[in-house]
Amino acid sequence: MPSLYKGNTKIRDIGSFGVYNGSTPIKRIYKGSQLVYQFESYTPNQDVVNISNGQTATMNFKKGVYHIFAQGGGGGGGNWNYWNNGGGGGSGAGFDGYIVFPEDFGNVSCTTGSAPNANTDGIATVINGIFNLGGGKGGVPNGAGAGGTYSYTSGAGYYILSSTVASNGTAGTSDPSAAGFGYGANSVLTGTGRNPSGGGSATALGAGGTGGNTSVNTGGKGSGGQCVITYIRYEV
Repeated sequence: MPSLYKGNTKIRDIGSFGVYNGSTPIKRIYKGSQLVYQFESYTPNQDVVNISNGQTATMNFKKGVYHIFAQGGGGGGGNWNYWNNGGGGGSGAGFDGYIVFPEDFGNVSCTTGSAPNANTDGIATVINGIFNLGGGKGGVPNGAGAGGTYSYTSGAGYYILSSTVASNGTAGTSDPSAAGFGYGANSVLTGTGRNPSGGGSATALGAGGTGGNTSVNTGGKGSGGQCVITYIRYEV
């Protein structure tokens, strides 16, 4: 529990909810021109949401800067159908960046998709009303799945400060050769997850499953989506 001091004398414990004047939170305390206390909505650099693979959560966006690392689920690999090898599933759309809420915004639901089976589309990760990170499409016999679609809805109560990834997912591959199969696409956030084996399931969140072939008839599962929201600080 943090505390407030005058010199070496502790005045009081601050607690997790800050210092208040009655019911009004005190945002800053100065000693002369030196800032000695800053109100925080949450503990800085703390994950306030960390869900994946079908989990859900409700996020209370209080004033502050947040880091969001989120992606839709990958599509399942296509099955072999006696004539064609299965194509790889596409990866989910992703966002890796910082978003600012200048004032308290309130509760927002967050959902992630579970891992899909072969020939099945991945499921979107949604931060309701703000981000919809589409799941990758499932592969089919002799056809790869497309990447998921990235969608951001701008609003008066928040804005993107910066991002390193804000993109659609990538497509899987297909292979028409007799012994081939299509690879699932890697996660757009981590660049990993493609299984090198025919019919292999994705090995990282957001990645697509690998297609089936004459040796392994059924395509691999795609991966689930994820959403990690980290509180950074109170102001930009």
